[in-house]
Amino acid sequence: MVNAQGSLMSFNNFFSIAPDRELSVFFAVYAQCDPNLIGIPFQITINSSTSTIPFANTSHVSYFGDEKEEILFSMNSILCIGAIKPIDETT
Repeated sequence: MVNAQGSLMSFNNFFSIAPDRELSVFFAVYAQCDPNLIGIPFQITINSSTSTIPFANTSHVSYFGDEKEEILFSMNSILCIGAIKPIDETT
């Protein structure tokens, strides 16, 4: 992943994000409990006035309800990879 910095990444399925950084890091760290998984939290910046990627706030139908905001991106979303940083071990 580190070598992918500055390149494009495509998701061929629906992509759910939580704008709450703590929740995102929690899920990424939790994935590390399984040696077959790698958790990667992404920071995504979207200019909604120029974005061509369909996305929607799905908090009202989320498992977490309105308590935690959740955004769903459509299939085949393409994002540019910016800075890459490891998860802080103390988080």
